[in-house]
Amino acid sequence: MGKVYIKDGVVYIKFNDSLAPYEIDVDRCDSYPKIVHWIAHLSEKSWCTSDIISSFIDTVCGHHGLNHHNDGAS
Repeated sequence: MGKVYIKDGVVYIKFNDSLAPYEIDVDRCDSYPKIVHWIAHLSEKSWCTSDIISSFIDTVCGHHGLNHHNDGAS
């Protein structure tokens, strides 16, 4: 399972212990449309899993104060 974390304004996706993490500037995923863009982009990566996508969503939404569980999606 990959690890997603934010440090110094960058989202890091560590998907393999022997490789450098994938990096995204946190400001490039500060709204739902931008997050959806990144989900589509990440899902094309051979190393991306549903766990990484879920962790990415939780991490960036939490960082930006977006409540993706209750923001009108029903």
